[in-house]
Amino acid sequence: MKIYSGGPLDVPNETLAQMFWRVSRANPSKNGFRARPAKGQPFKTWSFKQVGDIITEIGNGLLSAGVKPGDRVAILSDTRMEWSLADFAIFSVNGVTVTVYPTLTNEQTAYLFNDSETSLVFVEDQKQLDKVATIVTSASTVRRYVTLTPCKVPDNLAKMTSSLDSLRDEGRAYASANPGKLQARIDAGKPEDLATLVYTSGTTGTPKGAILTHRNFVSALKAAQKLLDLQAQYAKHPEAETCVFLPLAHCYGRIHLFLCLEAGMPIAFGSTSSLVDDFKETRPFLIASVPRLYERMYAQIMKKIESDPPARQRVFHAAAQTAREYGRAISNAGKAPFFLGLKHKLFDALVYKKIREATGMTQFVYGTTGAAAIRPDLLYFFQGVGIPILEGYGLTETSAPSNVNPPSKFKPGTVGPPFPGMEMTLADDGEVLMKGPNLFKGYYKLPKETAESFTSDGWFLTGDIGQFDEDGYLKIVDRKKELEVLNTGKKIAPVTVEEKLKLSPFVGEAILTANDRKFAGCIIQPNFDKLVSWADEQGIRYDKAKVIVKPDPTGQMTTYSVGRDLVEDPKVREAYQREVDACNTKCAEYEQIRVWELAEHMFTMDRDELTPTLKKKRRVILKNYAPLVEKMFKSA
Repeated sequence: MKIYSGGPLDVPNETLAQMFWRVSRANPSKNGFRARPAKGQPFKTWSFKQVGDIITEIGNGLLSAGVKPGDRVAILSDTRMEWSLADFAIFSVNGVTVTVYPTLTNEQTAYLFNDSETSLVFVEDQKQLDKVATIVTSASTVRRYVTLTPCKVPDNLAKMTSSLDSLRDEGRAYASANPGKLQARIDAGKPEDLATLVYTSGTTGTPKGAILTHRNFVSALKAAQKLLDLQAQYAKHPEAETCVFLPLAHCYGRIHLFLCLEAGMPIAFGSTSSLVDDFKETRPFLIASVPRLYERMYAQIMKKIESDPPARQRVFHAAAQTAREYGRAISNAGKAPFFLGLKHKLFDALVYKKIREATGMTQFVYGTTGAAAIRPDLLYFFQGVGIPILEGYGLTETSAPSNVNPPSKFKPGTVGPPFPGMEMTLADDGEVLMKGPNLFKGYYKLPKETAESFTSDGWFLTGDIGQFDEDGYLKIVDRKKELEVLNTGKKIAPVTVEEKLKLSPFVGEAILTANDRKFAGCIIQPNFDKLVSWADEQGIRYDKAKVIVKPDPTGQMTTYSVGRDLVEDPKVREAYQREVDACNTKCAEYEQIRVWELAEHMFTMDRDELTPTLKKKRRVILKNYAPLVEKMFKSA
């Protein structure tokens, strides 16, 4: 068994609360948090001292409400500044933050409250308050709700609900009568204390609460800082800030915030509905996101170019090809040949600079991508235009990150080496195994599931199939449970085939299915913007009333669905058959897509087809499209 190590790591002996207060007190007048007071308004800035004052009031309010060390306090909210204010206040009283996605159903929300034994809940808005009003009798452990925004309180919650401002008022009164109590709680915290329960987003099965300590998160953020060389990069851009917009209910968005805050970096809270505007106003130094955002950014760039005059389109496509070649040349610590470097410099002035300005990336140093696979050609493109994206890997159980590509030697197609402090190896079947200080302590109240997640000698079973290259960089092949097995016994890694198909500009997403079949089939979600534009150019007649356009994850208008008349048009099917044929030339014979059908809807959270971190729920998608799946296999 070969073990791949990320090297040594010094982990500070402190809690997340102690980390926050150390940074806040060292930078009292520096910008701390930035947020829009209301949608469409400009960002407002709070200094670290002002942020600390608010957290102090909330923390004392929690003490006044009777929150004891180890008590569970839930946050039912989308990403916003108040989410983090509540989070650090909970840490400060040595409570345990229970993260709850606002997209969960009433029943799922009640399950999390009860399973975690939550006693107090921070509730974002009227929609979420109305939700908890329907489950108040079943959420028997909750004693109090605190609203983060002004709400009309339902009658059955009237005696249990107060506003955040009221809680802060209570905190000021409590602090006056009990000086030093909050600081005593902060000082009493230990790194091995439970910091949070994060329930797995659950592409399958019932969510499980991952037990994560302060030490888990502190080790993860210090390892990320070391591998990304963050302190040295930030020293070159001391006025820079970051923009946080991923769900803070998930470890990935939260560790990004912790990582940047520990470095003393101002945190701007953005929204997926206004990202382009948020980026233009905040000019982020660093972002953390998922492939879908970068794919949509790329798609929007390509969509805009299609409306330009032919001459400008030719210049752009030449520049895009040069960007990919340049990105490929400098990957793996390589150097671009002289003439390629010259072309790149010319196109930087003509094209790339405009892309950075249009996307708000003028001060950008790098971003990270995780949670799902991303096409290497996109990474080469973004690297070439001066928007470096570093692929990483991690799980809720590893406090989010366990691997990332270092900026000095990135390799698209891999997720980079193990973090400092981490050790990794492969099981006989290729499953990735790991040990390290950021590894969770088990699943809450599930000893059997916890035991099944580790080998007898202490290695955590990730459930992912991987490979290591000669430099110890990990490549994720697929989820172990998602391998498709033909009735011949051949195993297909669906992501590998799907990513090849997604190289086509006509393809937005794809779900390969092959279990117990003679060959593979695929449900293809078109790039609907491209399909509609191409159909109009071809003079194809279709019901335009069935075309639905709304904002995408970057806030830009995009086509979400069309009628079946368009996706079943003979010319459209001929066009997609050409794309499938091109994909098949890159696949082994047993991996090739023999049958396929087009989805008329984009895969969405509204249809329960994506997790809150935008990972595809294969089983749900295939269930939603079961009649189409049966139709395509019968047609063969």
